[in-house]
Formats: sequence, structure tokens, C-alpha cells
Amino acid sequence: MDDFELLQAYASRRAEDAFTALTTRYIDLVYSAAARQTGDAQTAEDVTQAVFLTLARKAGSISREAILSGWLLRTTRFAAANARRLEQRRQHYEQQAMQSYIGPTVSEAAWRGIAPLLDNALDRLGEKDRAAVVLRFFEQKSLRQVAAKLGASEDGAQKRVSRAIEKLRIFFARHGKSMSAAALASILAANSVQAAPATLVGSVCAVVGLPGVLTGAAATSLAKATIGALARARLQILAVRAGSVAVLLGLVVLFYEWKDAF
Repeated sequence: MDDFELLQAYASRRAEDAFTALTTRYIDLVYSAAARQTGDAQTAEDVTQAVFLTLARKAGSISREAILSGWLLRTTRFAAANARRLEQRRQHYEQQAMQSYIGPTVSEAAWRGIAPLLDNALDRLGEKDRAAVVLRFFEQKSLRQVAAKLGASEDGAQKRVSRAIEKLRIFFARHGKSMSAAALASILAANSVQAAPATLVGSVCAVVGLPGVLTGAAATSLAKATIGALARARLQILAVRAGSVAVLLGLVVLFYEWKDAF
């Protein structure tokens, strides 16, 4: 079953095996993003649980066209931001991690330099560019698979991936992390997803299956805040679209008024 079919199975009849399959499929991706953004294993687990709680509650509203890995990464960003605001801790973990290495390789040092910036950089990409990067380097899809997911030719997918990597390279360069596009692609492929703790799939499914038991827990609080953040983000998108339509209609009115005048 593909992602959409599993989501529908869970949304329509609460098929726990369908949700477990989705969780197993994407747990490493979500946990890795959470770990990058929080720098703390326990907080990363809380964020991961919150993201999958959010997915469970929004399963019925996610369309077939949505790239679920991209949706999960964006939701993880909201959840991690809420975690930082609620707990107000860390930020010094990167220096501690760097000090624990003796004679790091260039690749290791480069990854530690861009890791705290990566999710912010991804969020600045357009939706299709972000999906291309996620599919190619986070999910390790072939260009043919990326093309199929994006509804493009293989050549078109390659061009989109290359353009997106160049945009990321420029973003990192502006933050003092310069490297070639080829090096950046290699670093992303090697480091973007790390294994989540072996027990985390079970913990996530337990939280989703029995949410009432854990009322007040960190994951539940984060899930509620994350759902609110997703709703606010959607309202902002709708407001921008409505504003664009209003401007267009205004221009049309002005054109016809000008035309009538002459």
C-alpha cells in the first residue's frame, strides 16, 4: 500500500497496522529532523511522537498529491519550534558535539556546520524543490523514482534537484558555510537520516493508540501546539492567495476604467 492508501485505511477504520506501517516507514526521517533541530535525544523523541500524533489526527485531510515525507518534515519543524519555546533550553549542543571529535574529517566538520541550519534552509525552498531534495537525499530515491513522485521526466527531476541543491548551497554560503554543490549533495546523502532509537516505533504507536492515557505529556502538548501552528500556516497561505486575487481583480478593474476613458 502506498502512503495515501495507508492514511485512508487509518482515517476511515482506524487500522492500527496501517499506521504502524507509516510510522515504521518514516520514523527515521522524522526523528533525524527532530534531533537536528533540538539537539537532545529525549526532546527529539517527544517531537517525533508529537509529529505522528499530528499525522494520526490529520490523516483524513492529507491529499493523494501530497508528498508525505515533505509534509512530515514541515510538521516536524513546527513541533521542534514549539519544543524549543516550551522548554527554552540547549543551543550549546553543537559546540559540545564538535569538542568530542578528535581530528574530524572535512565531511564530518561540514555536516556539523550545516546541520543546525538545514531544516531552516529546506523550509525556504519552494514546495517542489523541497520535495525533490527530500526524495533524492533523505529517502535515497533514484532519479526515476523522484520523477515519478513529482510527475516529471527523469531529466526534469535531475534539473530540479540540481537547482534546489544550488539554492541550498547559496543559503549555507551566506551563513559562512561554503562548499561545492557536489560536496553538499554528498553530505546530505550520507548524513540527513540517522536511525531512531529501536523502542521509539512502539512508543509512538502506544501514544497514538491511547492518547487519553498520556494527557499532559510532552508529546501530547506538542501535538496540540503543532496542529495550531499548521492551521495558522495554512491561513497565512490562504491570505496571501486571497490578496493576490484581490490585486489581480483591482488591475482588471483599472484596465477597463482606463479603456472606457479612452
